[in-house]
Amino acid sequence: ASTARERAEATRPMIAKRGRAAYTGERSIGTLDAGAVAVAVMFEALADQWAKRSAEL
Repeated sequence: ASTARERAEATRPMIAKRGRAAYTGERSIGTLDAGAVAVAVMFEALADQWAKRSAEL
């Protein structure tokens, strides 16, 4: 989860080449990639639930 969040943050200096953000061109610099953030959120939720379930056992 932490690696996914780090990699999502690493998309900030990149120019969007695909998807809706590509229409903004260089203005997309400084914006996080939505897909990378979504994956990071999913992994964080999974890790949280995994930790809770492990504590119950």
